[in-house]
Amino acid sequence: MRKLEAIQAEFIEAAATNPKKASIKNRDFHFALLDIAQLPRVESIVENMWTLMGPLLSVFHSTMPPRQIAGKEHKHYDVLTALRARDPVAAREAIQADIEWGRVLVAWVEAQSRAPAGKDAGAQRLG
Repeated sequence: MRKLEAIQAEFIEAAATNPKKASIKNRDFHFALLDIAQLPRVESIVENMWTLMGPLLSVFHSTMPPRQIAGKEHKHYDVLTALRARDPVAAREAIQADIEWGRVLVAWVEAQSRAPAGKDAGAQRLG
């Protein structure tokens, strides 16, 4: 639990100042969860997906306003709260909500594709 909390603290700190590190810490958080869950097949699938999405996630973290990533309402906090409470239902729901937050990433990609050349659509409020 301490490891996850430390990773989350590093992620939040980096989100405001170091997008590349934030992207790495976000990955570290998710893979630490997979390690705890001891689901090697799922971990393998996620590893492949992350390899494909990693560069996009890095750009996403560097483009999104820090307040949207580094706030106390970040979905990882709900995961940590559920794990501390040893509540598997709440943990599952929190993880699903974090995954669902990926819609912000999809909206960002769509906004980027519609933005005129030279405009930064990432600064728009998404989600």
